[in-house]
Amino acid sequence: MVGMIGKDEYKKMIEQYESLDAATVALSDAQSKSMTTLLAGVIIAAILRKKPPIFDNLDE
Repeated sequence: MVGMIGKDEYKKMIEQYESLDAATVALSDAQSKSMTTLLAGVIIAAILRKKPPIFDNLDE
């Protein structure tokens, strides 16, 4: 991996990884799950949306 991104970038990545705490991980996980759920809800709502009838009163 060091060969792909370089030694300096690798060191930066390790420093950022070591600075993570539980609150940051939990917040990013919750945000990711809520965005995924919102996107899935919008897609399902678009699929299940009822189209208005062409003719309002067929009996008259």
